[in-house]
Amino acid sequence: MLDLEREWERLVDELETPNMAQLREDPLYWSAPNPPRGENYLADTPVRGAWASLGRDGRSVFVGVFQRAPEADASMSMQRQRLLSIAENTVSPLDIAAGGRLVFAVAQDAEFATWQRLRQWIR
Repeated sequence: MLDLEREWERLVDELETPNMAQLREDPLYWSAPNPPRGENYLADTPVRGAWASLGRDGRSVFVGVFQRAPEADASMSMQRQRLLSIAENTVSPLDIAAGGRLVFAVAQDAEFATWQRLRQWIR
């Protein structure tokens, strides 16, 4: 049983690791951090990226790269959330900005610095 589990892990790793042709074709996407298994989609689009802590106050930043630009609806949703926060002159617990294939997020505390929260805010 352990051999089967190891073989399964090896096969999954091969699917997530780019080959040389993929690296040459899209170095930005493939050089971004590989997310944890099952966390590699936002707005129904493959994405690579990671959260990084900004210090002891609990803030974190997310930088990600979509494999392709998300659908217009998802992009509009992200822009609408950001404009609403600016218009209300409030600090959102999770502020997201996206342009083309790039996505950035700032979480005000660790509770919001998760892939699950990103998926909730980016549809």
